[in-house]
Amino acid sequence: MVGRTARGMAAGVALALAWAAQASAQSQTSTAQLTVTATVQSSCSVTGGTLAFGTYNSGQPSALDAEGTISYTNCPANSALTIELDNGLNAQGGQRRLRSGSNYLNYEIYKTAARSTRWGTGSEALGYQVLAGGNGTIPVYGRIFANQNVPAGSYSDTVTITLRF
Repeated sequence: MVGRTARGMAAGVALALAWAAQASAQSQTSTAQLTVTATVQSSCSVTGGTLAFGTYNSGQPSALDAEGTISYTNCPANSALTIELDNGLNAQGGQRRLRSGSNYLNYEIYKTAARSTRWGTGSEALGYQVLAGGNGTIPVYGRIFANQNVPAGSYSDTVTITLRF
């Protein structure tokens, strides 16, 4: 009986090994690639602007007002922007000044056409809501104050724009 059991076990093991070899021979593999992509869009940015006053007559009795624009690009719809303007390269204290050589002409930049709210940094920054995404412009209002006696020349300043979104 022992011989018969051992033969039966041996036959069972042989059968299991034969089945495993056949299953291994029938098992196949296949490989391919998964393509992974993403599109990166340029982020919302400010592209600068202009505020050109034109001609100011030295000592003129009235202020000279001007309107310009600041441009932004690639801003998503319904995004809230905060735009800050520093005091420029020629400021003295909190006073913005245009410069020609060693001469200065005082001016200011405002958030609204009424020219009653200064546009600056921190609490003086402009909050702006972009309704439709993409590119656009934001108006800038400026004023050169009256009664400034300055020499003739070409006056300019550079103001840094900071955009937060």
